[in-house]
Amino acid sequence: MVLAGRYDRALYPRLQRQFTSCAPQIRLEFLEHGGSFCHVEEPDAVFALVRDFTGRADSSRRRFL
Repeated sequence: MVLAGRYDRALYPRLQRQFTSCAPQIRLEFLEHGGSFCHVEEPDAVFALVRDFTGRADSSRRRFL
């Protein structure tokens, strides 16, 4: 999975789309309000996408190693 910020000025969305031409199985997700630091700018959206991608829908059970 590739998470891309719609307003990322380091890796423009056009460049991030090119990843899928190299590996079509890549899941590309755009975060509509973020830039280069979506994990800081939109943490709830990032965590929801990661939980969905990994199959962990229940975020109430957290494990610490």
